[in-house]
Amino acid sequence: MRLLIVLNFCVCIHLFSSCSYSSAHICEANRVIKEYSDEIEKNGFISFGSGGAFCGQVNDFNLVYFFPSEPVSIEDARYIIVSQVEKFLDKVNSDVRIKPYLVRYPFTNELVALRVNFKVKEGLALVDTFDGIVRYAIIDHGKFKDIHQEFYQEAYQKVYGRPLPQRGEDLR
Repeated sequence: MRLLIVLNFCVCIHLFSSCSYSSAHICEANRVIKEYSDEIEKNGFISFGSGGAFCGQVNDFNLVYFFPSEPVSIEDARYIIVSQVEKFLDKVNSDVRIKPYLVRYPFTNELVALRVNFKVKEGLALVDTFDGIVRYAIIDHGKFKDIHQEFYQEAYQKVYGRPLPQRGEDLR
């Protein structure tokens, strides 16, 4: 009986999450996330979850990854977060199938929430970015504690040695 309940639950989840029952913009957003996740996982990242605000259009993306590594410095974490946001933006902005559904084109870093968790007992435990802010945190007594934050533009400048390029106005 318990097995039947679990199987029924799994079938229902599959049916309700299947793209054949979803709007096209959700299917396209999920496709882009899946393609990006497949690519980033080749470099050792493990997907923890993904999603976004997809009410009628693609408003933003939320991506969470785990990166099993030795302790990392703020500089290493900065490179990881900025380079991955830029790769994701390149993917989104070059994808013609999702373009009609984007809330704005070109899509910008403010619309991507990306979080990378590191496996550490002490030291830097996570880096994330959302709404133009990059945040670095450690684990302190079982809770995350921010140790540094900066604007995404500053982090980009430190990583690439040049200002963040203007992505332009909505060009659709």
